[in-house]
Amino acid sequence: MKAGQSTAPLAWEIDEARDWQSHYVEHGFCVLRGLIDGLMCSSALDEARRLIDDTRPLEEWDSIRPGQRHTVYYYGQAPAIDELIEHPALSSVLRTFFGQRAFQFGSTNGADPDRRRFALWVNPYDAGARRRLLPMGHVDSGSPFRGTAIQIALARTSPFSGNTTFFPGSHREMQRWIEEHKEDFDGSWPGGVYPELRRQFPPWEFVAKPGDVVLSHHLLFHSGNPSHADDRSARVSVRVEVFPEHPLTEKRPDSADGSVFERSLAHYHRSNR
Repeated sequence: MKAGQSTAPLAWEIDEARDWQSHYVEHGFCVLRGLIDGLMCSSALDEARRLIDDTRPLEEWDSIRPGQRHTVYYYGQAPAIDELIEHPALSSVLRTFFGQRAFQFGSTNGADPDRRRFALWVNPYDAGARRRLLPMGHVDSGSPFRGTAIQIALARTSPFSGNTTFFPGSHREMQRWIEEHKEDFDGSWPGGVYPELRRQFPPWEFVAKPGDVVLSHHLLFHSGNPSHADDRSARVSVRVEVFPEHPLTEKRPDSADGSVFERSLAHYHRSNR
């Protein structure tokens, strides 16, 4: 083992030959390599540089400048990223994902306080970090009926570039926990680490090229990680949430069209019968 390497669990290896739909249903996420063309990602990266106000090569970025960022922007503030989110290839995947319920990203009306938004994730090289993947991850607050989260890579990364990691199948543990504690909450459930919940598998690291996309269940445990790759590559990605156009009106589906969205809720539906 090289000096400075981690003793953390080895990363989980994804079967990228497997159908993305069945992978999402079983593991709570899927990767779609090269879904969005590189030219559009290049324009979106230029837009990100403008928002961050730093035009240096990415390998010159570090934890001091421009620093690690998770910044929310609204529709209209970054047109090249808006176009990225509306890419026809991504729209095609989402039509399959949501089926008859269709999908939407939120209002494009600038006066709407709940208007469409995205997060720009920047995790540049940190000289004081070490090569490791955090062992637990966390889950965001929300509902299993909410939709799905999308992460689009704008730049090439290497292992340990501060990539997001996902804990396969961990959304099922969170679904069970919600069922056991549903009387304690009104609406959304709080996010957190929940160390008492099992992570059956070690984390999968989203090492990416521009245009690679991950879809992930809202209750899937995931983590950001230290950015300390040998080549100083920085993670730069966009995260956006997408919602069913016709949301569930009760805890069981009011129609079952076999979509990935409804199949991914199967455990929760079974536990509420």
